[in-house]
Amino acid sequence: MTGSSVLRVHFQCVWCKFSVSIVYASW
Repeated sequence: MTGSSVLRVHFQCVWCKFSVSIVYASW
């Protein structure tokens, strides 16, 4: 249960960084 929760948060963090990188690339 805890592992799944951590994995979900980790995925969101990676997705956030990925989105930020795209924004910087657009600039």
